[in-house]
Amino acid sequence: MSDGEQYDVIVVGAGASGAPLASRVSENPNLRVLLLEAGPDYSAIETTPDDLRNGHHNSEYDHDWGLAYSPTQSRPGQPLPRGKVTGGSSAVNTCIFLRGIPEDYDHWAELGNSEWAWKDVLPTFRRLERDLDYGDQAHHGNAGPMTVRRYPHNELTDLHQAFLSTADELDYPFAPDQNDPDAWGAGPQPMNKLGQLRVSTASSYLAPIRLRPNFDIISRASTTRVILKHKKAAGVEIIQSDGSTKTIRGRLVVLCAGAIHTPGILLRSGIGPIADLNRIKVDPVVDVPGVGNYLADHPALFVMCQPSHNELVQRNQPIIQTILRYTSAENISRLDMQIEQLTYVGRDDNPYFGIAAVLE
Repeated sequence: MSDGEQYDVIVVGAGASGAPLASRVSENPNLRVLLLEAGPDYSAIETTPDDLRNGHHNSEYDHDWGLAYSPTQSRPGQPLPRGKVTGGSSAVNTCIFLRGIPEDYDHWAELGNSEWAWKDVLPTFRRLERDLDYGDQAHHGNAGPMTVRRYPHNELTDLHQAFLSTADELDYPFAPDQNDPDAWGAGPQPMNKLGQLRVSTASSYLAPIRLRPNFDIISRASTTRVILKHKKAAGVEIIQSDGSTKTIRGRLVVLCAGAIHTPGILLRSGIGPIADLNRIKVDPVVDVPGVGNYLADHPALFVMCQPSHNELVQRNQPIIQTILRYTSAENISRLDMQIEQLTYVGRDDNPYFGIAAVLE
């Protein structure tokens, strides 16, 4: 491909949003679509490394950006896992396919973006999934690209069966479908995997479209900035795998590089708060105070231990199977809390058991 080749749409980032977007846009055969990914691309399941195929565990090292949270006095630093591969973090995470509650989406609509109302996002949720357990229900889909299932009771490990039994003893209701809009209590996690096989946006959205003549993927290409002409996007600048710089023209550029890297691309393009642009010595193009601000991650408290009976945790077991969702107190947003149980064998070959309290 020659320097400066023209595309109709350039999508930056082949993760949870970029891969579906590229698939959808390239349905129009009259549009030339380019998908850019900073990490590697594996075009067939046979060539996909085991850490990406194995949905029982997170891929924490081989396909990670190596980011870290800002250090504090109490904690010098903590990894911030982000997938660097086609499929993005959907290719490396725990395969949890859990929706937010309707009130959250309606609140976003109240803040000004009406298209995020629950009634408007529900059809999209239904369209993207192939729910093997509840696909015939009104709030689910049965023909989408993302396969979803839940572990039946006989596939739960002893510890996860005990988790549900304990929740029942504490009078939490059993919730067989945590993606039911009215569900609360304890039940199996909805998960995007088939047995041990992970279903990422790379396998579900990109695999079926790779032979489209109007669609290209360039992997191992880091996008440095958006090229602007008269304050309008006219293409992108990338650093290729050999270290060379390349410009690619596009009539429309869509940044899907995630909550960390999308602001970085914008700032390097001269779009963002003036003070930040001056600090990194980039000529300001558009003053947008919100770029790089207001990111809020889930606060979580983890209690990890090593079980006294090592046989309870096996290397080939899934890291997570169940969840408890509940409301922590009166006058607090509904279902603001999650309790999750984790079991895994560490890189030191020792078994670990953990409980995580997560604020939704």
